[in-house]
Amino acid sequence: MVHHDWRERAARMGRTTARLRDGHMPEVQIWSMRVVRPTRDPCITCGDALDTGAEAVEVFSVDGVRLLFHVECHDMWVAFRERSSRPDPPP
Repeated sequence: MVHHDWRERAARMGRTTARLRDGHMPEVQIWSMRVVRPTRDPCITCGDALDTGAEAVEVFSVDGVRLLFHVECHDMWVAFRERSSRPDPPP
């Protein structure tokens, strides 16, 4: 994996976290996922262009929606979906 400037990565993670918390991600049933070499398409979560020299994650939904992510952004999306699907603990 290519190591990016830590400030750029931190800014990307901040934007991704904000978008996930604000509910700006589509709720999709995942049909398939694979690691790809991307074009300069934007990441669905942070909005930054994907680096053509690094791996990206491509997700297809049951409805045919294609989502492209930076690897780190995809990991955060998966963690957020798992956490939000858990029932709230009893008071």
